[in-house]
Amino acid sequence: MVDAIGAAVAAMTNDLSRMNVIGQNLANASTTGYRRELAVAAPFQDVLATGAGHAMTTAMPGRIDRIADFKPGMLQPTRNPLDLAIEGEGFFEIMTDAGPRYTRQGNFRLDAVGRLVTESGSPVMGDSGEVVLKSTQVSIDGQGRMLEGDRPAGQLRIARFADPQTLTHVGSGMYAMGDGSTLKTDGYARVRQGFLEGSNVNSTQEMVKMIETVRHFETGQKVIQAYDDILSQALNKLGEF
Repeated sequence: MVDAIGAAVAAMTNDLSRMNVIGQNLANASTTGYRRELAVAAPFQDVLATGAGHAMTTAMPGRIDRIADFKPGMLQPTRNPLDLAIEGEGFFEIMTDAGPRYTRQGNFRLDAVGRLVTESGSPVMGDSGEVVLKSTQVSIDGQGRMLEGDRPAGQLRIARFADPQTLTHVGSGMYAMGDGSTLKTDGYARVRQGFLEGSNVNSTQEMVKMIETVRHFETGQKVIQAYDDILSQALNKLGEF
């Protein structure tokens, strides 16, 4: 027989994982380019495979996977020429100490030597390497071509992936290529100068999910309490003999 307490504990552990995801989403509801995460239970056949060779008399906790929702956020005008957003697919390529990273956060600036960089100082990559500008007075078209007056100033590198779910979230709105990540050349991507992409978090939906998760967690607590009461009564009855 499946251990009722073990099953309830497994469900409550999953609820805690879901609450962590919901809390992170709510905390980033106003973060530029943030992609909300979803807490997804592993398919039942995967749970069975994980439990192969274990006694099925013990409740086995399911696995909660965190996946990103790459649905685009709303574009918000800023009138800052170095604020950029991508309409459609694609990511800006950023060079970091750990290698190339990919982001939808386009709140860029110029550093002391004129490089186009992120807020943390990592250089934005163009087709010919780091993007270096003489001033903020730059014009950037939909394909990412940059002009300073009549002088070409480079071409932004926009990376598109066959399956964005293969990317690994490394924090701060950055993603790294994971196993199976492959670049593609087709698809729609348009650079919008003077715009930033907002988070795709819907705070109302997240609050509803939080309430549902809390209620589910409380149900698990009640199951454990009821089962504990039954065991206590059974032990008391046995003690009478």
